[in-house]
Amino acid sequence: MVEKSDLKRRESFIWSSFFKDGFWDISLGLMLVTIGIRAITENIWVTMLFLISMLVITLGKSMITMPRLIDNEMAIPERRKVSRKFKFFGILILLLIVILELILAGKFLSFFKFRAYIQGMGLVVFFGLIANLFNFKRLYLYGIIFAIALVMWEVLGVPVGPYLAIIFGGLILITGLILLMIFLKEYNAEN
Repeated sequence: MVEKSDLKRRESFIWSSFFKDGFWDISLGLMLVTIGIRAITENIWVTMLFLISMLVITLGKSMITMPRLIDNEMAIPERRKVSRKFKFFGILILLLIVILELILAGKFLSFFKFRAYIQGMGLVVFFGLIANLFNFKRLYLYGIIFAIALVMWEVLGVPVGPYLAIIFGGLILITGLILLMIFLKEYNAEN
């Protein structure tokens, strides 16, 4: 059985390492790329990439990140306790995805003349709150990037706006892939 002080130390280690894997970055980058491609192609099947982005973060965290961060010798009750904290985190991820989809679809605040600016500020605030709650610094930047993409889309229109969304999303996606490679190197399966 693992001692309480040792469990606290391990939980702190897991939490501080949880965002190093790049899956948030990959998922958010895929979301932004999907939104841009969907606007350009008007192909409903491209929306499947949005679902894939949700699967990336869910499966990646459960199949790659958590097995590398939680020691195999941790007793089952301690593993469950750590796992409950991350289930709450998963619920917030789903909330982020739903709110992001509603904001970008224009369901909120559609009656204002400067809707994109208000939605952009909403994205910055929402991403900022989540970043502050989880001490996830890159999420502040991603909130600003999403807001800039949304405002530029409104100002420059189609096709420039969607292309900017694809470029910004691609940069976030590349960042996530680099972070994932670093994470896999640092936390290989044998450790």
